[in-house]
Amino acid sequence: MWKSIVKRMIGAQPRRGVIRAWARWDDEAHVWYVIKCDIPGVAAEADSLEELGKAVMAMVEDLQEDSNDSNRRGSEHRVPVELLSRFGNHAHY
Repeated sequence: MWKSIVKRMIGAQPRRGVIRAWARWDDEAHVWYVIKCDIPGVAAEADSLEELGKAVMAMVEDLQEDSNDSNRRGSEHRVPVELLSRFGNHAHY
């Protein structure tokens, strides 16, 4: 299933597709982790959002390489990847 999603994202119009991953902070483990991604199977955690972003990019690139068929080998496609997060807390007054 994820291969078809990646193929659609990197198809004829790669600039129109955006791959999004949503991140959340785990207070107990003190890490950021992916809670949802447009590409099933992307799962990562890291101490910072910057590190998590790098891990997500690496996974997306690996999945893109796996999804390329023999006709597209050696060609390079660029698909924007967005890491989205939300931080919320309660104000005490």
